[in-house]
Amino acid sequence: MSPVRRLGVVAALAAAGIAATLTGVSPAQAAPVASSCLTGLDGPRGSFVICTKGNGAYRSWTQCRGGIWPHNWYMRYGNWQTPSSGNKSISACHWGDTRYSYGMELS
Repeated sequence: MSPVRRLGVVAALAAAGIAATLTGVSPAQAAPVASSCLTGLDGPRGSFVICTKGNGAYRSWTQCRGGIWPHNWYMRYGNWQTPSSGNKSISACHWGDTRYSYGMELS
């Protein structure tokens, strides 16, 4: 997970803890999170995520470079999925572009 994404996840969990303190519910109740997740490569330019436990939602992200300008960076995101769906979230770069990094986002 990139440092920026890791910071975002930590900030979201901290915010959930603060909200839980203010509302009198546990952090687990305030911020349902998917768990038992597997992330990996999907072909030469994509990635996937699948989670099998927990609540909440997850999606894959792929950081790409390419396009008309060789240093054109952009992000692609998969569809939001829930652990109960049993579905993969898949994201991929445009044809001819290069996957640079990948990971998952939790909600």
